[in-house]
Amino acid sequence: SGTTVYDTTIALSAISLPPSISLLPTDSLILWTKVSECQSSDTLISFITRGCDRLRVDSIIYSLDSYFSTDSSRSSKVLGSGDSISILLHYSPPGLSSDSGKIWIYFSDGTSSDSSEILIFGRSAASVPVLQPSNSTLSFGPIGYCSSADTTISLVNTTCDSLSVDRKS
Repeated sequence: SGTTVYDTTIALSAISLPPSISLLPTDSLILWTKVSECQSSDTLISFITRGCDRLRVDSIIYSLDSYFSTDSSRSSKVLGSGDSISILLHYSPPGLSSDSGKIWIYFSDGTSSDSSEILIFGRSAASVPVLQPSNSTLSFGPIGYCSSADTTISLVNTTCDSLSVDRKS
């Protein structure tokens, strides 16, 4: 009544392959749908490196309608693992319009190269005409019997369009 013990040996092999280079955008689509005409909006687009090696941003190419602008240069830059590069994108439609564009970022690691792309769309909305009173309250002070008082109410146009007052009632 004995127990037999067997020794078993299993040989395992592991191979580590280098990751493919990648520089991924935080958003692949930028969509503005509620920017009022004559106003503007900004967004920050970031590209983050994935993988273990350093990448070189070779170039950034912009194909944007004229109402988009950026603060980023097009020069090359070296990024370490987990680093990012950001582009501030500004949209300023002067009137009602539909605008679009693309941003391509080209990068390499010394042995291979690749690119990332972001699509950009903007559609401005009509501004709503608003006349805003300059004061939220009116004060006539004390008024005696059989007397009168006057005050001035100023209305301010808070939109970019011209407004006309047809009549007072």
